Amino acid sequence: METKFSRTEKIRMQFQRARTKGYAKNFEFVEDLKCTNPDEKAIVRINATDSSHYYLTERAIVHETKESRKEIPFEDITEIYWLSENPTERPYLKRSIPQRVILKTKEDDKVYLDNLGDSYLPFQKSIEWILEN
Repeated sequence: METKFSRTEKIRMQFQRARTKGYAKNFEFVEDLKCTNPDEKAIVRINATDSSHYYLTERAIVHETKESRKEIPFEDITEIYWLSENPTERPYLKRSIPQRVILKTKEDDKVYLDNLGDSYLPFQKSIEWILEN
């Protein structure tokens, strides 16, 4: 029998694993933080290297800067990549932009999420796991 995990559990497991192994330190669990939707709370806040913040909620990714706030619902995401869609480009990019994740949306747009710091991997793994279902 396959165990079904909620999105919150999937996100928490990926980030807790990264914390336990010492891979990611620039995030915190923030279940009491309200998001755009008043009934929704953030699960994880990533403190990006450019002083912005990324939040993962039960239904979306929220990127917050001093000037703006952008929300990307998980339902709009079709694919996620580290650095580039083209795997042959990744070795050349990993020194210049190692903390980049690219989201591809239903409209075939690409959304570049930069400066994720060492949390890029649990971030990517969380989204991949969510997209599997």
